[in-house]
This record gives sequence, C-alpha cells and structure tokens, in this order.
Amino acid sequence: LMVIELKDGEYEFIWSHHHIIMDGWCLSILINDFSIILNSLQQDVELNLPEPQKYSSYIKWLGGIGQEGAMSYWKDYLTGINSATLFPFEKQEQEEKPHFISESVRIDGKGFTEIYQFCQDLGVTLNTYVQAVWSYLLSKYNSSEEIVFGSVVSGRPAELEGIENM
Repeated sequence: LMVIELKDGEYEFIWSHHHIIMDGWCLSILINDFSIILNSLQQDVELNLPEPQKYSSYIKWLGGIGQEGAMSYWKDYLTGINSATLFPFEKQEQEEKPHFISESVRIDGKGFTEIYQFCQDLGVTLNTYVQAVWSYLLSKYNSSEEIVFGSVVSGRPAELEGIENM
C-alpha cells in the first residue's frame, strides 16, 4: 500500500498485491473496510468495523460438509443432465492414431477493443465472455446444446454468515 501526496491537497492511493495472497472475496471486504475508514475520517465519526470472520470458521464449516454431503449436492444440482461433456483432444484409444489440428488466435488492438466494448454493452466480464466461447466450442465438439463444465471461483459460503468467531 502506498499513499502519494499530489498537488492541491490531493492524494493517490496505490494498492498492489499478488492474487495468491488475496482473492476476490478478500479484496471486496478490504475495499469496503477502506471505504468505511475513509468515511469515518472525513465525517469525524467513530470507526465501527464489523469483527472479521476467522479462517478457522471456514475450516470448521468445510470439515462439517464431508464427501457424502458434497456428492449429494452435486448429484442434485446436475439432475437432468443426460450425458457427460467430453473434452476435445482427450487421449485416443491405443489403436487409433491421434489427429490434431492446432489453431492460434491473438486478439489485440481493435479486435480486443471491440470484444471489450461488446462485454461492456452486455454488462459481462471478459471472463464470462471467454467461458461463453468455451461453452460454444464444447457444444460443437459434443454436438449438443447441453454443456456442463466447472471453474474455480473465490467466494464465501452463505453458511458462514452465522458462524461466530472462534
């Protein structure tokens, strides 16, 4: 964190971090806390931040789920999915010779600007756009309109909201 004093009583706040240290969930909490701190300083009122949840609360919650509960959740969630989504270029059977086609696409300059503007117009992130393109590609490889794939997201389980500090 760095605060730089500029001209005319203005300041620049610079914040740099590595994604492995702080995920999207932590980032939003810290931005909210900084906003509350700044407002309390500007209005000269007592600072009143909520007590942060401890990591041990999450570990306790996670330990209580168990593999059976997680499997049950995903089985219920995926009810109605009739076939697996196959990924292209999976290992071929031994007797088949693999056939690969490689395509490299670089999107920069005007092309990137147009995609970025398209995402802005739709109100979606570039990540959402890339996942949509991936879904479309998988649907073509699988000759199916029903595609299921996963991605890792940072977030906080709703079940933690009520857990008291430990």
